[in-house]
Amino acid sequence: MVKNNLSPALLLSLVFQIAISDLSAQTQNISEKNLRASMDYYNAGNKSKREKDFSTAIELYNKAISLNPEYFKAFNNLGLCQEELGEYEKALQNYSNA
Repeated sequence: MVKNNLSPALLLSLVFQIAISDLSAQTQNISEKNLRASMDYYNAGNKSKREKDFSTAIELYNKAISLNPEYFKAFNNLGLCQEELGEYEKALQNYSNA
């Protein structure tokens, strides 16, 4: 019988690396340029959200999502801004996309 010498932390690390590899494979269809641009829009949206300019933040998060349709953080923050503006149905839809 072979004894397993892997610590729980090492095993968890390996599982995490496999999950990240799968995620990377899924996002390979999105160009590096679009990934960078979507992150820029997302960060600008976060700035607008912090400043309570929710309408501008919504526009910026939508641009981020148009470049990276799998950007779950952008969907979540989009929902938060819509909720602040009382757009509850739209917010729920975006939370479900996150």
